Amino acid sequence: MLNQKILLVFSVLIIAIPLLMFPANALALNQDYKGDGNNVDLSALQFGDIILMQGVQKKADLIGDLFPGKWHHSAVYIGDGEMVEAWTDPGVRTLDVSSTHTASEAAIYRVNTTYWNKKKAVDFMLNQIGKPYDYIWLFWPGDKNKNSEYWYCSELNWAGYKHQGVDIDANPGYSWTFWYNVAPGELADDNDTYLIDYSD
Repeated sequence: MLNQKILLVFSVLIIAIPLLMFPANALALNQDYKGDGNNVDLSALQFGDIILMQGVQKKADLIGDLFPGKWHHSAVYIGDGEMVEAWTDPGVRTLDVSSTHTASEAAIYRVNTTYWNKKKAVDFMLNQIGKPYDYIWLFWPGDKNKNSEYWYCSELNWAGYKHQGVDIDANPGYSWTFWYNVAPGELADDNDTYLIDYSD
């Protein structure tokens, strides 16, 4: 088992180090993702919903494929046709939710909690705008921190709800598959979320 962990970490580093050496704008997305497109029903979105995606950008998906789970990216709907997400550059940002349609696959999950918890969770995420991306998830044993100054996508979404007493990490402790991280797929698998719409 230890040899498998070492091999996985080595594989991640082989891919991650060259990616981190690219200029920041080489990993940035202006507005749209770089997938094959999907027709997820964005009209079904409600404030605070989680949007999960796969096929968002080749480099990101290459790293995401090293870890179990269908989903490689997550964002949260904040109303008025916008969502908030953590991305490599410029870090935490908002963008038009229609960009979801330029990923290869997408799904909408709803958090089973009150509107006010959703409001406070979204407010927390919006207060993180401009903070940089958190690469710690790439390195064993990983980490998630609800008070971080750096965010990866699903960590940001999890932290917003965790601050309201709603833990949407399906494996809140250590797991062999996700270490101490919170992966996008764990947001889908948690008992506090449920599927609204899916499309590939």
